[in-house]
This record gives sequence, structure tokens and C-alpha cells, in this order.
Amino acid sequence: TLLFGGGKQWYQRRVRGNTGPMTHAQYVKAYERYEWNKLKGVKSIVPMNHLSWNLARYAKIYDAGLVKEIRHCLEGTLSKCKAIKEKLQKEGKEVQFHGREKDEWTHYCEICEVEVFNILFVENRKVHCENCARSSSKTLDGFVVLEEYKIEELESWLQSFKLADRPANGNELEDYSVDIAKLPPSLRYL
Repeated sequence: TLLFGGGKQWYQRRVRGNTGPMTHAQYVKAYERYEWNKLKGVKSIVPMNHLSWNLARYAKIYDAGLVKEIRHCLEGTLSKCKAIKEKLQKEGKEVQFHGREKDEWTHYCEICEVEVFNILFVENRKVHCENCARSSSKTLDGFVVLEEYKIEELESWLQSFKLADRPANGNELEDYSVDIAKLPPSLRYL
């Protein structure tokens, strides 16, 4: 089924799967819907921040407009991660590097269900976004703050994310290509 935002969804044996946006216009619509869902408190089916970082890491993108939009998302999430870390450091709250497990899925806030990217506020093994964590405890007492990616790692991925040259024998209708073998198993459903 093709939806208005352009993402393809299918239901098979009660298992829901999604494919990522395939064109610049579809990416823009998907990101707009993602932001709208956050405003309305609705859990987004597609975690656009993780999708965008994984496209930057694993895909060769041939559409300049799509690169620009993904880069805008990456810059925004990187800036937010830096601001959160700086604020926590000023408050004397330790941020522990946690990393990500091989097949770890995207984290969502236990309370508001927004995607939580990179900086996790954990209380009793439950992940929260910064806003919900601070509404529970202004000083974050009882929370452990974990970092999944080092800022330098994100900066490196952002810096190396560029418009790719379309192969001479490439399909003119394709906006990107992904070497499936290089993807972690948890991303191969895209």
C-alpha cells in the first residue's frame, strides 16, 4: 500500500514493516509527518532520526535535494545532542557511554513515545526523553544518562556524508543505493 507520505507499509502475518522514504519529496513528507506526530503525542512508526543517520552511514545518495534534507536532519540532531551534553555537564550530571548493541532497536520515551536518539535518560530500566525525565525530576535524581554514540563519531559520519556520483550503468530513476550486506541485521528490513 502506498501512503500519502510515500512510505510503503505492508502487513504480513500480523508483522508490520516499513521501508524508508525513497525520494527527496517522500523524505520531506515523512519528516513533516514525524514532526507532526511528535507535536500530537503520537508514536512515529518510522524513527526518522535513526533512519537519517543510517542512510548517511550506509547509503550512496545520488539526489542533491535528498542529501540536503538528510543533512539538515543530521545537523539538527547533532546540535541537540551537543546542547544536551553541555547542559548536563554544567549541571554536574555524568553522561556514561553505553554504545549500541548489534541488533538494538530504536528507543522511544516510555511516557510520550517520541524517538530518543543518542542521549538516553534511564530510570528503572525505562528510557525517557529529556523533557519527560526533567518533568519527573528537575535535577534528574534517580536517572542514569547514557550516550549511544560519541559526538566525534556523529561528527565524522556527518562530515563524510556527501552526494555520491551516480554509477555510469546506474538506474536514472534511483535516488540512492544501499549495499545490504553492509547493513546491521536490524536494518535489513528497510
